[in-house]
Amino acid sequence: MAFKATSEFEKAFFARFAELAAKVSLLAALSRLSRNIEPCDVEFAIDVVDTQWSNAQSLFAVSATNTQAETNTKKVLELIREKGTIAKSDLVKKTQWLRATERNEIIKTLLEGEQITRLERQTRGRKKIIFALNS
Repeated sequence: MAFKATSEFEKAFFARFAELAAKVSLLAALSRLSRNIEPCDVEFAIDVVDTQWSNAQSLFAVSATNTQAETNTKKVLELIREKGTIAKSDLVKKTQWLRATERNEIIKTLLEGEQITRLERQTRGRKKIIFALNS
């Protein structure tokens, strides 16, 4: 595998990749009640560490933002992503830490960037506004 680290986080992770893979290889061998590390143990370890990296990347993407506005936008997008669709009223409740103007600006940015879609559903009273994640 050829890795190219582009940030300090990635550099730190890749520096430990071999160490992590060696430890997982040893654990895999021990789980087979063997003192010898076999090629299948190393392949398993590399897959585990690679999966760990894939999982960590999404967390890193949120923490690697340059501004508070970007961080807030990513948090709101993640809330919508978790639900698939979310009513505006529910989104307001889940983002009480934002001022209304900040929340509206974030929603506007996500709509303009076509990351989310605004839907309306007629209820007995007012129209219910729903935001859906674009595929």
